[in-house]
Amino acid sequence: MMTAADAELPVRIDRTHWVECLDGIALNVTLQRWVAQPRFRQRLTERLRRRHNLPAIDALPEADAADHALRQLDAAALTDCVRAAGVIVHANAVVREIQAPRVAALKQRLGADLYALALTHRSHGNADEAVGDDLDAFETRIERAGSRCLLVWAETRPPSLRAWLQLGWLGQLTASDSSEQPAVDDHIDIGSHEDTDKAREIARLAAAHLLSRNVMQDQATRQGGDPA
Repeated sequence: MMTAADAELPVRIDRTHWVECLDGIALNVTLQRWVAQPRFRQRLTERLRRRHNLPAIDALPEADAADHALRQLDAAALTDCVRAAGVIVHANAVVREIQAPRVAALKQRLGADLYALALTHRSHGNADEAVGDDLDAFETRIERAGSRCLLVWAETRPPSLRAWLQLGWLGQLTASDSSEQPAVDDHIDIGSHEDTDKAREIARLAAAHLLSRNVMQDQATRQGGDPA
């Protein structure tokens, strides 16, 4: 859940880092109240900066809409962005499926939103790749490839920003990525299919997709329609 503090920070800080920076001087429930109050929030931020030797916020590079969205990913948005990026990487495999039962199965797995995203970005996919018979394995490939794209984006950020990102989703994603050993046929090594620029572009395309989706959902909600 986004707090007022998160909106003023360059990244969404993992809650555990806020708790750790207090060194046990307050309970988690007390921390929640402090973070919501501006007079405490600034002190907590400074304490966090000192603990992790973070650069000043005003020293960080400016970001366009897509990069800002990537900076501000929370846990739920991170999952969505990883899947969107992975679908773009494997878009050509998705659109090559033409048999009605297979198309229906993919739409059910991915959802209409991500299936449409694959159609839009089919040029980014690996031309020789196929979905394969195991849709569970294909979903795993999607998630791995998406994670790698986001990691490439983060790794090409300035060190000052990476230090902040490490306290947010980058730390979570790095730990998850290093704990999993890919199979030899996963097609997730971005270096073998896309160069660094392409992987970074895919991460930004995924973030732009989330921004567009959120705008449409907000508009539908304001108009009293179905945000889905």
